[in-house]
Amino acid sequence: TQLKIPQVSYIKALDIWMGVCTAFIFAALLEFTVVNYYWRKKLSSPCHNPCRPKTTSDSWMELMPNGRGGEQTPQASPAADVAEFSISRADTRRYRLLACRIDEVSRYLFPVTFLVFNVAYWCYYMSHRH
Repeated sequence: TQLKIPQVSYIKALDIWMGVCTAFIFAALLEFTVVNYYWRKKLSSPCHNPCRPKTTSDSWMELMPNGRGGEQTPQASPAADVAEFSISRADTRRYRLLACRIDEVSRYLFPVTFLVFNVAYWCYYMSHRH
């Protein structure tokens, strides 16, 4: 289609449309990358999916470093192990919740923003036709 359009020195409606669509694609890829990064960050300990509601399976026994409750590793004190593991688990949960939140907001923000752009774009260019 570019071959049939005359060469001009100003921005055409098609340039704006293509530029905004390309920006949306780039933004969606960037959002995917950020969410994936936060979801995989600090995966040193297994966790449940924080996007789902908390279940009764999240017990004190699961917070123990080896997942078996009373048995501890001999190299460190039980209090130090639990504190380290809890901090790591809390960090993992916080990053995963952030990833879920970004994904949830983007799920609505992208389509609404594209709809607003479409309405503004078509209203402007349909009212300024020659």
